[in-house]
Amino acid sequence: MSPRSSRISGGPFPWTHTPFRGRSSITRRRPSEMSRCLVFLAVGFLWWWGASLAGSPLLLPYPQAVLQRFLEMQGWPLWSDVLHSGFKVLAVLLIVGFLGVFLGVLLGLNPRLYEAIRPLVISIQAVPAISWLGGVVLVLGTGWRAPVLIAVLVFLPTALFVTVSGVQGLEREILEMAEVYGVRGWKRWRYLYAGALVPCVRVVVETIAGGAWKTVLVTEYLCGSSGVGVRIAWARQTADVEAAYALSLLAVLLGLGCEFLLRRSAEALGRRWRLYST
Repeated sequence: MSPRSSRISGGPFPWTHTPFRGRSSITRRRPSEMSRCLVFLAVGFLWWWGASLAGSPLLLPYPQAVLQRFLEMQGWPLWSDVLHSGFKVLAVLLIVGFLGVFLGVLLGLNPRLYEAIRPLVISIQAVPAISWLGGVVLVLGTGWRAPVLIAVLVFLPTALFVTVSGVQGLEREILEMAEVYGVRGWKRWRYLYAGALVPCVRVVVETIAGGAWKTVLVTEYLCGSSGVGVRIAWARQTADVEAAYALSLLAVLLGLGCEFLLRRSAEALGRRWRLYST
């Protein structure tokens, strides 16, 4: 037996397998703290230089003016809007994650049903977010439901396709051996389907994490009643350029932070499941 292979402890299969090693051998080296500081300083300098060339705060305000305006906006109203946007993003993640995985498993196990529904899902995926606005706002009005529904319609097809590919990616030989050794019911789900779904869930989370904030803020900007996107819209209408830049930078930081936390959570989920299933 190769030193890299091991027998599944407590599992129903008598063959050996190679443990999943994740990205340990191909992980790109993380940038050092010094390089991050240099990048931050370079961006700040380029911003200041661009503002100097623009010569007008209406085109590109100075970084210190944006920072000062952001500090002036501090208070419960601002963070209340941040929480409103965060709850919408969380709702999108939960709905897309649950429906995408559930429907993906259902369609992955029924190839004929999947082929019948696939054109409809592709059509939904091809519709841009802006095209949903008219009908959704007409039915739901301007509130929290419209941004959530539009974001769900944008990301649900991707989650569904990823899950279907994971379920259908199981090799037929493995399924046949499971039948031979009498692996059915919960054991089949635990050792076969769930093992194929965990990477899919991770991909879904990583895909949605960055785009959910952007989609929610755009829909808030166009048809929302509260949230960071609404604040950006008001800043634009009142020509408060510094506030618009400050809120946009806040949105970028929130999106990066959300993506970082969800990626780490997905990695932890994958590690725990590998420990649980062995």
